[in-house]
Amino acid sequence: MNPIQNHEQLCGALALAQQATILADSITSEMDAEMAAVKARFEGKIKTRRDEAEAAKKAIEVYADKQRETLLEDGGKSTVINGHTLGWRDNGGAIKMAKGMTEKKLVVKLMKNSVLAKFFIRRTPTLDKEAMKAKWTGFKAKLTALGVRLKHEETFFIELDVTPKP
Repeated sequence: MNPIQNHEQLCGALALAQQATILADSITSEMDAEMAAVKARFEGKIKTRRDEAEAAKKAIEVYADKQRETLLEDGGKSTVINGHTLGWRDNGGAIKMAKGMTEKKLVVKLMKNSVLAKFFIRRTPTLDKEAMKAKWTGFKAKLTALGVRLKHEETFFIELDVTPKP
């Protein structure tokens, strides 16, 4: 598009942008409708196959649990059968709270024991950038001296009126 030279050309460019946006939205709606139809056609078939696969995997897991020693004769954690790997992974353990205990309660208890707190309580300082922005005017000199700056920019925008016209 050529550079806009006057108000008349500005109005023409706005009209062009409006028309192109309406057409693009219309084509997008048409595409979305077609994609929804295709998706609806295949979703049931996909779900059926996924359910079949999950049922087969569950049956394999039940069998493998019963036959673990036989399947893992070499003492490993996995085996290959017909090109498929079956095995067990150790999840490394998971910390769970006993009934009635919450993480907040545990933190409070750990904080009362400096030895345990040292090992099991995190102390990760993070910047509060929202507070810096809110208090910038009062602390500008000190923050600037520390190497902080507030970058404030304006960006141009256009909000086209794309409501259908009679």
